[in-house]
Amino acid sequence: MRETTHFLIEASLADGADPEDAAIYFENHHISSEVWPLVRSMDMREFALKAHELGFIGVMEEDTLDDVRAKVSTIPSVASGLLTVRVIPLATVAHLA
Repeated sequence: MRETTHFLIEASLADGADPEDAAIYFENHHISSEVWPLVRSMDMREFALKAHELGFIGVMEEDTLDDVRAKVSTIPSVASGLLTVRVIPLATVAHLA
């Protein structure tokens, strides 16, 4: 069995980014549409939009932090620098449902 690590992904509006410009961008390029290729390929196991600010939270299961960063960097709003991403390796994930 392959040993992987879960990673919490937090994407937020980049420091210095204009919220109005971001709002206009996301009227035409919805965050969930940009992340969908990672969800469809099962690279992004969980995904949720933030309720009160631009950005999203996700969970990925990968071999290395570099693998996560490489895949997340394919998201257009991340690649352009509009969103910044914080990646947090998780020690243990309990599935309670």
